[in-house]
Amino acid sequence: MASQSDDVAKLYKAIRELSSKVDELTYLVNEHHEDIGIVGQILEPMAQIAARIKKIPLLGNIFK
Repeated sequence: MASQSDDVAKLYKAIRELSSKVDELTYLVNEHHEDIGIVGQILEPMAQIAARIKKIPLLGNIFK
């Protein structure tokens, strides 16, 4: 059974990975912001991700 410190380490790693992916997404959107087709294609998946994050206890409070 994983200890609480192991769980905290995994959570911290997941948050760092998510932050890195958000940085990558931000860069790509900024690079292609003039191409409305690309931006339009990512809006729905991004809305779905945001909705999932809002359902996570504690994290959801950040996005209110």
